[in-house]
Amino acid sequence: MNPTPTVQDLIAGIEGGDRRSLAQGITLVESSRASDLPRKVEFLDRVTQAIPVANESVRLGISGTPGVGKSTLIEAVGMKLIGQGHRVAVLAVDPSSARTGGSILGDKTRMPQLAVHQNAFVRPSPAGGGLGGITGTTAAAVAVCELAGYDIVLVETVGVGQSETAVADVTDLFLLLHSPGGGDELQGIKRGVMELADHVAVTKADGDLLAAANRAAAELRSALHLMRPKPGRGMTPVSLCSAVDGSGLDELLNEISEQHAHLKSVGELATVRRAQRHMQFQRAVEEGIRRRTVDDDRVQSTTERMERLLDDGELSPLGAANHVLVASSTSPAVSQTELNAVTLIVGDMARSVAFYRSLGFPVVFGGPDSAFTTLQHGANFLNLQLKEHGPEIVPWGRPIFFVPDPDAVFGAATEAGHEPHSAPTDASWGERYFHISDPDGHELSFARRL
Repeated sequence: MNPTPTVQDLIAGIEGGDRRSLAQGITLVESSRASDLPRKVEFLDRVTQAIPVANESVRLGISGTPGVGKSTLIEAVGMKLIGQGHRVAVLAVDPSSARTGGSILGDKTRMPQLAVHQNAFVRPSPAGGGLGGITGTTAAAVAVCELAGYDIVLVETVGVGQSETAVADVTDLFLLLHSPGGGDELQGIKRGVMELADHVAVTKADGDLLAAANRAAAELRSALHLMRPKPGRGMTPVSLCSAVDGSGLDELLNEISEQHAHLKSVGELATVRRAQRHMQFQRAVEEGIRRRTVDDDRVQSTTERMERLLDDGELSPLGAANHVLVASSTSPAVSQTELNAVTLIVGDMARSVAFYRSLGFPVVFGGPDSAFTTLQHGANFLNLQLKEHGPEIVPWGRPIFFVPDPDAVFGAATEAGHEPHSAPTDASWGERYFHISDPDGHELSFARRL
């Protein structure tokens, strides 16, 4: 069994043209295993540092409804580009099963010449949960291909007509493919997808379908004429082409090349890529937070409690989610240790439970008829114990509950008819707080650090 290559070995292999290293690099960036994360981060940082921000590559997204001939067209276009001296990488995203997560990954069989050409690299990838067929790692895979010296990267999407915005977030230009057919030529094409397109190509424009292709092109031009062009770009052009006889392919490639050169000359290309990097950063942060939340035992425990309270009608979905988010933000792994539970002696459990529930504390154990009840507010736990069932406990001077929004708790208290001792106030020691007493006379503070 071959040992796992180091990041340095991977980078050297990719830069040296080793296809095995390139495949291993993309496999690493596609990995969702937590154990791969440190190596993945180091690898992508090294890739980023090795590629000039203003590199000369062309990133072209290609999409269209199933059966439009995406793979066939990419095969023909890719071979033409190689003939012009380019090196072409194809990232072909295949649909994933919603039930099993599996994917056929059959694009290589549909691109037989391109898949084996020494100046081409075809990489099928499962779409997973990626909207519009774009996975969360597609942008990173594009960068790895550029490090390997591929100056044209084609990203083929699933093409199911859903959230094709995703392809625009990782490519310079978006080519939308449309096939000729009977009836309404524009049926099934969403306006949002049309507005994203930088170029529209009607495929299969040959033989008996040529007349239908011309009609489809005319209708597409009419529809696009009513849409506002993207910033820094002109009206979206419509081309006719055939991957079978090669007609229109040279014209299509020339127009796309001119569009890309125009974007670069007016500075729009740099603007687009900068916006994409920032968007990818935000998505990586969101995914990291999601994964950290899923892996945190404390958050999982809170989530399970909130799901039970949701089923019992104790909380709204938003309220339950807020408790989970608060628990996540105060996880011991990312915060200092804090006191988060107190026990108060009460004379009437039902009355006390009603009071604290009105302040936003859901019951997580016990209830109005119990001798001992636990309620929760974010990361704070409050235990209530009936006086006749508990030991004599010295009462707290004033429990302080740190909450995300003391003003919201204050509003809930006043709306429920309670009378806080003070309105929320910003204190000189860096807290916003207010005081209120429960029915047993326990004085409480609800605060937030400023």
